[in-house]
Amino acid sequence: MSLPHRLSLLAVVVLALLGGSATPASALRLGAMDPAYSTLQPRLFDADVRLLRPQVLRTNLLWTEIAPTRPRRPRNPGDAAYRWDMADYIVRRADAAGVPILVTIWQTPSWAYGTRVRSIVGMPDVRAFRDFVAAAAERYSGSFDPDGPTGGLEPLPRVSQWQIWNEPNVYFYPQREPAGPRGRIVNARNYVRLLNAGHDEIKAVGRQHRFDQVVVAAGLAGARGRLLPYAPLRFLRLMRAYRPRFDVLAVHPYNVAPWLGAQEGVAGRVTRAPNLAIGNIGDVLREVDRLWPRRRVPVWLTEFGLQTQPSRRGVSPGAQARFLADSLRILRRYPRIGVAIWFLVKDQPLARPGQHHTWQSGLRFADGRRKPVFDVWRRAQISRKVPVPGRAPEPKPRSPVAPSPPIVPTPTDPPAPDVASSAR
Repeated sequence: MSLPHRLSLLAVVVLALLGGSATPASALRLGAMDPAYSTLQPRLFDADVRLLRPQVLRTNLLWTEIAPTRPRRPRNPGDAAYRWDMADYIVRRADAAGVPILVTIWQTPSWAYGTRVRSIVGMPDVRAFRDFVAAAAERYSGSFDPDGPTGGLEPLPRVSQWQIWNEPNVYFYPQREPAGPRGRIVNARNYVRLLNAGHDEIKAVGRQHRFDQVVVAAGLAGARGRLLPYAPLRFLRLMRAYRPRFDVLAVHPYNVAPWLGAQEGVAGRVTRAPNLAIGNIGDVLREVDRLWPRRRVPVWLTEFGLQTQPSRRGVSPGAQARFLADSLRILRRYPRIGVAIWFLVKDQPLARPGQHHTWQSGLRFADGRRKPVFDVWRRAQISRKVPVPGRAPEPKPRSPVAPSPPIVPTPTDPPAPDVASSAR
């Protein structure tokens, strides 16, 4: 055997002994999401974007806030009923920073309820949802000028990554019809109807304006106890029966045993299929391949993170830092995991009695001090030579009601958490 062949064989043996693989390393994009910090303290958030160099920013496009009343021309993004100011502000800032944005459309306004379940996470009227998605996709197609050719504003930037709903296996009602444990499971069927409607509208706008749109499905969260029938891998099987249309599948692998860190799920420790954690993320890929063979469906983590003390389910700041480092090592073993979005740059202030609980998974404490995980993140990005985002200028105001969220050094009152964080 020649020397080159011997060296090749030796490399294969070493990889096998180390538990490695000859598969190329994942081009994992590390992203961030922080609804409160990005809107209540935008200048500080933008400064952290320049320090942290996220490769994607995720934001919510809440239908309840954009359209609190029924628009007369729902497919027209310029309809007077729509309130896009905050969304425009966020999209412009992300574009100015040079960071791609992932927009998650969810929450049903009261005028659009489609079933007897009257809830912001209830099934909406599909036609109303389709019209809203069409308006949103057109507004952020890169061609829409909100004040026309004679106004002072530039056309709005393009958004090419869209997620339909958030954690629909847990926060999408009704779950059964009739209600109760003996009812037939309907949330997966209803979700696929919504997903396919949104998918078709987004793709149509992409074709019209000649650019590729990415439609992200789900954002499946862990489901235990009475919610076990809707656990992520079970929900996927239910979805598959209704022929969903999407480009990327999203999951949210939060810990139920925070002290285990990224080891939760390894060899079935605490978490195993049909639920998921960072440690058994491979189970998700295997199930996706079984359900959609030959498609090689990409999987994104559109939320993950680990809380620190003083949260009652928090770990030490050092343990949180180890969790991020270990998680990145695990995720980079899987080339099809293209995105991992950390939930919160800055801790939310602790909830007062009677308030929804808040979330403490930030890279900073609520008072602004950096946690050790902040530096783990920075080293991860610098080692991959992620460019520093550009400075995001404040958008020019159009009128006294133009988009300009309040800028405060530290909120006096805790920001109202979104449904995703308050429901965990």
